[in-house]
Amino acid sequence: MGLVLMVVYVALSLLSPADLFPTLAPYRILVIVALLLSICSLLPLLSSAVASKIPQQFLLMTLFTAYVIVSWIPHGWFGGTVFALLTFTPSAIVYFAAVINLRTPRSLEVVRVVMIAITLYMLGMGFMQYGTASSSGRSSAYVLVGSGLDEDDPDVAPPPGGGRLRAIGMLGDPNIYGQYLLMMLPILFVRGESPAAKLGYLVKIPIAAVFMTGVVLTGSRGAALGALFLCELWVYGRFKWRGVIPSLVPLGLVIGGYNIYQSMSHRTIGLSAGMDRLNLWSDGLGMFKRSPLFGVGFGNFMEGSEMTAHNTYLLCAVELGLIGFFLWMFVLVVTFWQLNRVISAPVTSPIAVRWATAIRASLAVYLLTSFFLSCVYQLPLYLLIGIAGALAHIEVERQGKALWPSMPRLAAWTAGLCVACLFLIYGLVRARAV
Repeated sequence: MGLVLMVVYVALSLLSPADLFPTLAPYRILVIVALLLSICSLLPLLSSAVASKIPQQFLLMTLFTAYVIVSWIPHGWFGGTVFALLTFTPSAIVYFAAVINLRTPRSLEVVRVVMIAITLYMLGMGFMQYGTASSSGRSSAYVLVGSGLDEDDPDVAPPPGGGRLRAIGMLGDPNIYGQYLLMMLPILFVRGESPAAKLGYLVKIPIAAVFMTGVVLTGSRGAALGALFLCELWVYGRFKWRGVIPSLVPLGLVIGGYNIYQSMSHRTIGLSAGMDRLNLWSDGLGMFKRSPLFGVGFGNFMEGSEMTAHNTYLLCAVELGLIGFFLWMFVLVVTFWQLNRVISAPVTSPIAVRWATAIRASLAVYLLTSFFLSCVYQLPLYLLIGIAGALAHIEVERQGKALWPSMPRLAAWTAGLCVACLFLIYGLVRARAV
């Protein structure tokens, strides 16, 4: 029952029933499903000892969730606890539900099939609406034209370059949507255990082409870089560094071709094209300096800036301070450590290795593109972390061996990554004046 409710919850979160069927909004369907999922996941949690099998990730995620909820208390606004609880808990629920209810590779396959079907539905709706929205200059549910602010003004002319593909709900931003499509690509190519599974590539390759068409039509520069990054990951996986270096030449040609394609919409890749983000990062660094330890509070970045940070790492540091940033980064570091152990262990099942490799690639491209987006609290991130934890738990159960990382060493890595991220952002902000 928990697996069914989890799949339903993820599907509804991505499809956003309140936007898909506005008449259903007063019924709070997502809230009802979330409550049922929480109840149905609690008993398996108490009986499965999952918290003791992958204690590091589970504990860190629990601490991070708790810290997000109480992040307003150091600033004296206790009502912010309710705001954070209602806003972030839906994403956190997905992590705990995945870790608890995904117990076999078959359950992972169920989640994968449902997500691919939902993605194809959203892309199909976008493709059908793209031509009409682009030619009319009016945004639709699945296509954004211009800024989207003047779509009801008949005197506003359509902007050059056509529309940008998007979805609804949490994927309503074309950049977030492009990131989600990239995240799905490695998951799409996970091969099953049966001998006939290789024939699945006859279906997966056309689906991947559809996904990549969607990425291009989002017009997202970050997603374009993410797609190139995924290509380099594949080259490295097949040929190691001897393949990466020669591939840099066609990589540069692809970036040049993309810039030519996007030149009419002024969404080319380059430092000058991202100057607006650098200005936001400068505002964020100023807020971070005012409250470096505890941050300014969950969801409070825009009180000191005209827009959100457009950088996940800076947003986390500014809103949650060094304490919250460290906990969030620690979750990620431990997650990658678990995935690497599943992949490298000599007795790991082949299907687990394939799943861990795919989730590692999905998480890597998600975090890379997050450098240009505000995704600290987005549900897809915690779904990936939850699946990674579930994979580790499945292998611990199968092998009878616990995964015990060296926590002091990983804590040192985490602290170093936190400092490196902030210095990189600072360096890029300083470079804008050069």
